[in-house]
Amino acid sequence: MNPTLIAVLVLGTLIIIAAIAFGLYKLGFTVNKVKAKLPVVEIEASRDKPPPAEASPAQTGPEIRQRAKDGGVITGSGITAPADSAAEIDQQAAGEKSKIDDSPIKLT
Repeated sequence: MNPTLIAVLVLGTLIIIAAIAFGLYKLGFTVNKVKAKLPVVEIEASRDKPPPAEASPAQTGPEIRQRAKDGGVITGSGITAPADSAAEIDQQAAGEKSKIDDSPIKLT
């Protein structure tokens, strides 16, 4: 046989194998073992299981809002929450003569 023809056949075979391997890789398959048996090459492929979805601790604690607007007054309304909670606490006094008085926030 002509050496050029042999080189073209080997190169073409390698390109076809590479294209198939790339397609399987994109589908999520991986090569576990490569068994080289002359003249045949065997490849065992298996599909990887996707990693389990990690349970994200999306703890959303209570959302506490106190707002005094346009001259409003909040008096004597303390807020208490555990220090390690995901509580979101907001106190606002907006506007002229608005105030929040004697309303402490305590983290325990």
